[in-house]
Amino acid sequence: MPRHVQIKTGPPFNPFPLVPCSLAPYPPSGWSCADIFVVDVNNYLGADLTFSVKYEGVQYSIPADPGAGSSYSSRAGASYTVLSILRQLLILNTKPSSLPSTAVLAIRSSP
Repeated sequence: MPRHVQIKTGPPFNPFPLVPCSLAPYPPSGWSCADIFVVDVNNYLGADLTFSVKYEGVQYSIPADPGAGSSYSSRAGASYTVLSILRQLLILNTKPSSLPSTAVLAIRSSP
């Protein structure tokens, strides 16, 4: 059974609906429910090969959609935003000692 985890998106100055998307999929006041993360399993035709991984013979991918990343109303939902936030958190938690070292270059100026 598929599980959908959704977030509410809408106008910032309209009253925020308190009922969860799982109970009211069409909230009032201009708000809407959007999937927070979408993964297709073995969907070779609709897969975005850029965001696809094969694990133990099963292909997992984020759906390819022309509007993905610019709108939560696409079939990919907020998947690209979630991946962007995870990437930034990973960068923040990377220790400088775990990065590959580079050669030191000394520059001298002549008087």
